[in-house]
Parts: sequence; structure tokens; C-alpha cells
Amino acid sequence: MIHLRLLLGLIPNTEKLESRENALWAEFREFTSYAGSEELKRYQELDKLINSPEFPRQVNAVKAQKYSDTEEFRKEQEFKKIQKDPRWKTYIKVKNSATLAAAQAFEKSPEYQRLEELDKIVTSQEFRQKRSSMSAREFRVTPESDLWNEYLQLKKSPEARKYFSFKASPKFSIYSQVDSSDLPGRYMELEQYLASEDFRKVKEFMLLPPKKKYLLSEEYKLLQEYLTLKKSEKIRWFFKVQKQDKFRELKKLTLKFEDDFAGKTLDTSKWITRYFWGETILKDAYSLASDKHFLTDGKNLELDGSMLKIITRKEEVTGKAWDPALGFYPKDFSYTSGIINTGKSFRQQYGIIQAKVRLNNPGKVTHAFWLTGDRIIPQVDVFKTDNSKILLSTFWGNITEKDGIRHNTIRLSASRLM
Repeated sequence: MIHLRLLLGLIPNTEKLESRENALWAEFREFTSYAGSEELKRYQELDKLINSPEFPRQVNAVKAQKYSDTEEFRKEQEFKKIQKDPRWKTYIKVKNSATLAAAQAFEKSPEYQRLEELDKIVTSQEFRQKRSSMSAREFRVTPESDLWNEYLQLKKSPEARKYFSFKASPKFSIYSQVDSSDLPGRYMELEQYLASEDFRKVKEFMLLPPKKKYLLSEEYKLLQEYLTLKKSEKIRWFFKVQKQDKFRELKKLTLKFEDDFAGKTLDTSKWITRYFWGETILKDAYSLASDKHFLTDGKNLELDGSMLKIITRKEEVTGKAWDPALGFYPKDFSYTSGIINTGKSFRQQYGIIQAKVRLNNPGKVTHAFWLTGDRIIPQVDVFKTDNSKILLSTFWGNITEKDGIRHNTIRLSASRLM
């Protein structure tokens, strides 16, 4: 099938494949990032609220609100009730009267101060006993008589008469009772609140028609915010992509191993530069007996501009070769080349393995990219060159049995992939 697709030109070139894959990953990263954004979180909160059964009831409740049901209305009525109270009216009338002002001024006068002083004297028990123990003639010649006469004279003054008459009046009695109660403080508190901007806004809002009331409500603002977000290109893109489920396979992937060869030298914590068994047992480089080239221990590797070059050189060299029947033996090779593998650093049974590889003169020597484990099989040749062909192969079976190894191979013309 892959051969037919290649012949029909249905397999895009590397640039198109990379561009398509990079675009998909970039969109996936953007999708993942936006999935955790505050904007999307806010939209989802609003979507849940607006489409809940409770929200229409809240809207209807806003439209049905009455001023008479509010705390503001109750405070306003309380304030008006105080204003209409006859006792409050008397209090305010007396409080603002010239008579009260005159009485308060008299209380600050020297005359009143002297009168208060004399009142304490003449009403004392000692003074009363002395006066009652004497005849009127005897009392008139005492110093106390002078104090008594001064007291009587001060009480009979026009200012004192007006003062005491006012203090004994029913109006002043009401004034005193109200003034000593909590009512003046409550009245002032209500008066200040009813004059506030907060009260004005609530009353104006509550007296609006139901529709206008809704248009100014928090519920309407939330709905408009929701509709604005719902129309945004970002939100629409997010849910469109989510519905397409185009990242289903990407979501399953976790990057386990990567190397872009951006360093100046090969990362030896990731790669070894000879066969795994040569690294772990032989401690030396070797090639297979069927190879035309000897795999040097990293000498044919170069890093240049995020690119690892495995260079095949035509040069005579003697090196170890492995033959299943003969074992290791020295062999003369006409070419040298290189190898890298992750046998010591990374192993994975399932997943996606990707590498970007360019081949030069694939017919000269063997170039290959393969996946294997500790045993010879199973093995996947992602690609392997064979003269002018590129082979894509899988191997499985039982190596201990005659003809026990089976394989499936697709042969492609190398020239069509160059």
C-alpha cells in the first residue's frame, strides 16, 4: 500500500510533512494553554450560570422587585413617621425656638450662677432650721436674711421668671424627654442615609419599570459578558477544535526521548557510538561480516547546525567483523562509517519513533535505521538501503528453528526518495 501511495505521489515530501506536523503540535500547545486560561474558565462559569434553571428565575425576580419590599423603603417610612410624630414636631419647634436659646443663654449668665449658688444655700437643712427657729423680726437682722432677700429678688427678675416659666411648661417637658431619648440620634442617622448617593441609586433603580430595571441589573451585565465571550474567535475556535477531537492521538503521547543535536559534541549520556554488545561486552567497535564498511568508534560523526552527519568515507581499514558462524575476526574494509544507538540510555516497547534522515549515495554502502531489543528478533528496519533499493522490513519468529525467522519487506526505489 505504501509503495502504491509513493508511486501515485500521495506521500508528501518531508517539508510538507514537517510543516503539517509542526502546525498540529503548535495548535495543540495553543489549545492546551487556552484550556487552562482565565478567559475560558470565566466563560465556562458564565455558561453554567446563564444556562442554569435558576438564572431565568433570577431575571424574573429582578423585574418583579418592588421598592416597598426594600430596607431602603422601610427606613424612609421610619423617617417620615418620626417627622409626623407630634412629640417630634414639638421637639423640633422648641429646639429651634428663641425661647430655648434665651433660656440657654440665661443659664450661662452670672445672674443664673448666683441664683444657683443661693438656691443651694436657702434650700439647705441648716438654713431652714435656723430660719424656722427664729421669729421674723429676729431673722431680719441676721446675715442669712440678706441672702434670702437677694435670692427672692433674683427669682423675681424678668429673665428668671421667663426662664422658670419656660422650664415648667409642657413643651419643655416634651423637649427634655425626646432630647434624652435615642430618637434624635436615630433621626440624624436616617436623615444622613436618605441623603446619601447609595440610597438615591437604590430608590431610583427600584422605581424603574421592570424592563429598564433588568437592563441595569447585574444579571443583564453577566449575560452580555457571556454573549461577548461566546462570540469571540478564540472561544469559537477552542470548542470547534474540541468537537473535532483532532488532538486525540497527540493527547496520548508523552515525549520520552529527544535530541536535536544542537550541541557542539554528541551527547554521550544519550548515545553510544558502536553496537550495544560491542559497548557492553567487547568494549570495542565492530561491523558485521556482510558490511562493506567498518563502523569506527565515533570518528565518522560530525555535528553541524543541529544536524548529526554520519560520514561514509572510502578508505582502507582493518577492523573486527562479526560472523555468526566464525565469531569475531579481523577483516579488511574499503569504507569507514559510523553508528549511534540508545541501547544504554533509552528503551521503549510501544510508541512513536521519529527521525529525520537524509541519504547521500545510498547504493554504495548500507545505511539503516532500525529498532531492536536484546535479541536479534523481533526487529524493525525503519529503512535499510540495498544497492538502489530502500527496504522497509519487520522480522519475527524463532531464530533457533530452521527457517524460523519470518519477515515482511517493502522495496522502494531509492531514487524516488532522494
